Amino acid sequence: AQSAVVWNPGSEIVKDFSDIDNAAWPAFVCVESGNVFDNRVTIKAGEQHALHMKLSSI
Repeated sequence: AQSAVVWNPGSEIVKDFSDIDNAAWPAFVCVESGNVFDNRVTIKAGEQHALHMKLSSI
């Protein structure tokens, strides 16, 4: 993937997640791979596209 989407659900939306404790949202971050905006990929019927993501912490 050429882009990443980084997000946090916040105090209200976290209530809709069954796998995240409601009080945990300030320490939670989600990093998703994707190709967005200028990096977008159009996939036609019958086509495939694969994304790979490598995360490292420093």
